Order: sequence, then structure tokens, then C-alpha cells
Amino acid sequence: MQPVRIAAFDYDDTIISGQSGALIGLYLYRRRLLPYRAVLQLLSWGARYKLHLPHDQARARELVFARLKTFDPHDVRVLMEDFHNQVLVPRVRADACNEIEKRRQEGCHLIIVSASFSGVIKPACRYLDMNGYVATSMEVDGNGRYTGRVRGTVTEGMEKNAAVRRYADERFGKGGWELAYAYGDHHSDWPMLAAAKRSFAVDADTKLKRMAQLRGWDVLDWK
Repeated sequence: MQPVRIAAFDYDDTIISGQSGALIGLYLYRRRLLPYRAVLQLLSWGARYKLHLPHDQARARELVFARLKTFDPHDVRVLMEDFHNQVLVPRVRADACNEIEKRRQEGCHLIIVSASFSGVIKPACRYLDMNGYVATSMEVDGNGRYTGRVRGTVTEGMEKNAAVRRYADERFGKGGWELAYAYGDHHSDWPMLAAAKRSFAVDADTKLKRMAQLRGWDVLDWK
């Protein structure tokens, strides 16, 4: 029996143009749900991420959820759906949609693998008609309300590989799948790309582009 072929796509700056972590800060600020100081911190985090300076992935999510922890979980879901539909959908790249469709026609199992909050990636998964996703989860208390803290580990770097393995082993069994394709934009995506049969550096930063050239990975410029 042939293993299930998985195609894994990063989300921020790969499927969409822009960083959802910074964009959600502006979205919440315009609705008077996030103070200006927190927005500046999120924008600073985004700049540090792009410039390869030290940054704390968990901190960006905790800045947002520090304000949302008083909300009913249903209201948070509605808010994240609206953010996705109003802000992120217009940023989805046509080339990304074409590539996803190409892999779908090949019979691949399509997943998003992202450090972004699962409440944002879940509607993205539905919108793009993906088979599944792996993303960062936020902690909830005994009443189902968000505590403002990340649950477990942010899905970045080596954790992306580990998360894909857990996802695939649970669904297809160990040895029942292979990572056929992987797409990412940031140098921290390299472990996932290195694990794939075929790898794509999309609008890659300098470090990832250099690594792609050394390893013979495809370098793409998506619109």
C-alpha cells in the first residue's frame, strides 16, 4: 500500500502576504479591543521576526489573548472568523491557491502548518479546502475561557516537524505517510522543508534563500 502523500504549507507570508500576528493587532485596535501600546509591541515583534532578530513567538500571541481572556469563547471564535474573512482572505495569494489545487489534483493530503493561533488557521483551512492543519493553541481554564497563555509549544522551527509527525501518525499510522511537499518563507521553516521529498522556499528571506540554493530546493516568487 502506498503511503499517504502530504503537502504542508506555511501560512504567514507563504499562503498570504503579511503576518497575521501583527495584522490581528491592528484589527483589534480598530475595534478598541487592544491598547495602542500592545499594537506597537506586536508591530515591533513583526519587525524583529522579519529582520531575524531575537523574538518570542509566544509573547505575540499572549499580548492578544491577555485582552481576550475576559471574552466568552464563542465571541472569540466569532471575532477570529471575522478577522480571517475581512483581513486575511483578501491577502491570500493566487499562486498559493494554484499550487494547493495542483497538489490536490495529485491526490495529496493538504495541511497548513503554522505558528499562528489555531482559531485563525481553522477558518483558513476551511476557506482553502485543506484537509487539516497544525497550529498554536491557547490555554483555557476549567470554564473554557482563555487564560492568555500559550498551551504547549508554539508551532515553529523544529516543532513544525514534530507537529506534522504527530498529526500524520495519528491519522495514517507510523510509516503510512510521507511528507511529499513542504512550502515556507522564513529560515525557521527549514526543518520542515528539509524533511520533505521536495521543498519550496516562497518569497524567502535571505537565510532561507541561501539554504535553498545550497540544498537544491525550488525558490518561488508568489503573487
